[in-house]
Amino acid sequence: MVCRLNYSSFFDSGSELSDAQRALLLLEEYRAKLQHAEDRQLRHSIQRVIDIFQSNLFQALIGLQERVGHLGILQILPLV
Repeated sequence: MVCRLNYSSFFDSGSELSDAQRALLLLEEYRAKLQHAEDRQLRHSIQRVIDIFQSNLFQALIGLQERVGHLGILQILPLV
């Protein structure tokens, strides 16, 4: 079961998505394109990553990283 989020609540400055939110959108688009039977394991793995991105804990950590980053303090999550 795929849960679609209301992305309007993810806007940082009212007009731009964060890197994590853009990554989530790209992952969902890529997963939707995987239609062949041999893609089943990859679809499942991508869904697991999407589920993590959508988790409350991950969203809280991203929010904390963005607040700390705006203060110029050492960030707790590395940007890769």
